[in-house]
Amino acid sequence: MSETGDRIIQLQNDRLVVNWREVETGEPYPRYDAMVERFQRAMNDLNAFVDDDQLGHIAITQVELSYINHVEPPPSGDEARVGELLRGWPGTPEHHLGQPAQTRLQLTFEVPDVGNPPVRMFVSVEPVIHVDRQERQLMTLSVRGAPVADSVAAALKFVDGAHEHLVRSFLELTPEPMHSTWGLKI
Repeated sequence: MSETGDRIIQLQNDRLVVNWREVETGEPYPRYDAMVERFQRAMNDLNAFVDDDQLGHIAITQVELSYINHVEPPPSGDEARVGELLRGWPGTPEHHLGQPAQTRLQLTFEVPDVGNPPVRMFVSVEPVIHVDRQERQLMTLSVRGAPVADSVAAALKFVDGAHEHLVRSFLELTPEPMHSTWGLKI
């Protein structure tokens, strides 16, 4: 963990995780390029350690890139709802009880041209209670699959393709006000 607690590298016997979390450091949110650079440095350091100690070869068999977003409630103070978060979500206008108090949604898409099939994108939206005790929606988008080879270069190519699909999917799935909030453009 970094001194500020916002950057985390986790090593397990079957994975290397490079992550960022929001803490009050005054540092801006690290964009994709900065996180990929951290992953590449961590992977190169791990490969050097394995080579120096003659421990064998690291074979990258699966790669995952995830974006996890806590969606703030609207300014009215009402809880954020799936209908405000996803384009085309009709809700349940004909239900005799009206709109549900909570909604959970999961979508899975096949992702072409990124890695060796099957490569899938998983999108989930679910209600959570934030540390400030406000109800929010947790929107997670992840692309997971096997790179075309077991190398760092192939893993980096995979995450570049996954990143393009994640950003495009976020823009296609969410309404325009969210794009402005997150500073994104189609």
